[in-house]
Amino acid sequence: MNINYLRFWSLLSSLMSIVYGNMIYSLFQVAYVLGQLQDKEATSALTSTLKNINEHPMVRHEAAEALGSIAGEV
Repeated sequence: MNINYLRFWSLLSSLMSIVYGNMIYSLFQVAYVLGQLQDKEATSALTSTLKNINEHPMVRHEAAEALGSIAGEV
């Protein structure tokens, strides 16, 4: 195998990890902001995120926090 080919795939793998990490952080931030806005319209999307076992745990956690903020005092 060509060394440049290996370097290319190594670089591509690193870039994909960065993009995925940024995507997780962005989703985390969106869930946080939705919780701060306390808009009941966001409940469905946040609930779907929370139920998605394939979603990153940090994003699911923030969706749960946001739902708690939207619910307010019970």
